[in-house]
Amino acid sequence: VTAFDERDNTRALELHQQYFQVFRKLFICSNPIPLKYCLNRIGLNVGPCRLPLVEASGAHQAALDKMLQEIGLI
Repeated sequence: VTAFDERDNTRALELHQQYFQVFRKLFICSNPIPLKYCLNRIGLNVGPCRLPLVEASGAHQAALDKMLQEIGLI
């Protein structure tokens, strides 16, 4: 956002492309389920989801863990 606000569109595009897979993974199921899982997983305790939302499935957790590993957060 800062790069875009500073009219550095080249840098803004580079950052967007760098993190695009992260953006996509954060929407593999209903928000905020994946985001809360990731934040908890990297040590920022934001607590569990409240009903009617449930925790991320095992398959989603595995995909999110893989993404977090790829970007070096776990």
